[in-house]
Amino acid sequence: VKVSSDVISYLLKKEFLNKVKDENPDVKIDVLSTVILMRGHPENVQKAKNDIGAIQIVSQSRLLAGRESPLFDGKTGTKINSMSEQYGLVVDVSKNGVDKWTLRIIGTSEKVDGAMAEIDKMLFENEEVEEHIVADSLIKSELLCKSGAGIKEFERSLSSALTVDNPEADGVFLTFDKNSLKEGPPELIIKCSRCLMERAKGLVVKKIEQFNSNVISIDVSDKMIPAIIGKGGATINELRKEGTGATVESDASNGVIKVYSSDAETRDLIRQKVEQIIAENQVEYIPIEKLCIGFLLGSPGEDIRKSCADLGCVLKMNNDDSKLMVKGTKEGIEQGSEILKEFLANNFIAELEICSDDE
Repeated sequence: VKVSSDVISYLLKKEFLNKVKDENPDVKIDVLSTVILMRGHPENVQKAKNDIGAIQIVSQSRLLAGRESPLFDGKTGTKINSMSEQYGLVVDVSKNGVDKWTLRIIGTSEKVDGAMAEIDKMLFENEEVEEHIVADSLIKSELLCKSGAGIKEFERSLSSALTVDNPEADGVFLTFDKNSLKEGPPELIIKCSRCLMERAKGLVVKKIEQFNSNVISIDVSDKMIPAIIGKGGATINELRKEGTGATVESDASNGVIKVYSSDAETRDLIRQKVEQIIAENQVEYIPIEKLCIGFLLGSPGEDIRKSCADLGCVLKMNNDDSKLMVKGTKEGIEQGSEILKEFLANNFIAELEICSDDE
């Protein structure tokens, strides 16, 4: 008997062929690659032929690529095999390119439709999708420090929690969007199977909320940012070592210092240190005539400069030499400014032009 390749494939699965044989015990049935050989009494052979002809077999094919391949391999492959048993189907898989396979399901029409619908649902649920979550620059620094150890550990904990109930799904991948605007907040990208995304987003948002609960913001004048950073970042690096260690960032655009630490005492200690830096770096400008600059900064002003230094004040000319900058604590500046103003008032210098007729 010559039949379709679908029927041949269907009958080659032993339980289906055995069923036909059991119903026709007086007929010897052999299934070859393209035909079915039957031997026995003509009436019995005809009955067996009719039984095989009554089998309405169809097939449907589905192209699989990339992440879809685990459908017939590994843990999910076991699920497909159990589906084959459940629906009474033959599942044929053939590779037809790099990371490309064709999945072919053979069986009765109704059962093939049902199995294919379940496979399509499985593919949809396991399709990789991505979501963007706005995060703070501080959490980005914390997760990416030490060569990204933080974000890798976060990925592992998410994947472990989410794949318990979905062993066939891949884990979770986290990264920060490199194309997001530099002036805007960073975006954390979550990549995972569709069936995991809702829970993954919930856990990521919870993680960000927990992180933010351990962040303090200190508003300072933008003029104070250089003092808090220090030369070559020395001062802010020292702040990062305080207590149990912390992530500290400064934003000169809005004058905000942000501090992250899971230890409340460390956060409070750094706040105190920042407030101390601010207190010690107050600034006042005193107008000064250019002719008086050399007098003040030279030997005549040596005692005045020492008095200011004893008060913790640092003296420096501004860029156009029109004002004297006095830096120190509020109390030190108040006392030092009085001393300087009195000195300048008592040492006014005027430049007179002498004509030849006056000689």
